[in-house]
Amino acid sequence: MFVVGGELKASHVYGQCLGLEDHQLNEGCDLAPATDFRTALGEILTKHFGVRDLNGVVPSFDNNSHKFPGLVRA
Repeated sequence: MFVVGGELKASHVYGQCLGLEDHQLNEGCDLAPATDFRTALGEILTKHFGVRDLNGVVPSFDNNSHKFPGLVRA
């Protein structure tokens, strides 16, 4: 996932690469996901757009702000 914009913190790669060996790839051909996109989306919607209740956007997901990756300037 790529996130760009003026309200983001300094350029940084968030997350980790789980490896490029055949046994580490998702379905043998794609990089395995290491970051749940919903945490980044939740942070952007909360901090940048002011959404207070994320359950309407991402139902049944634990939208605990302590799990946000720290993408958006506070």
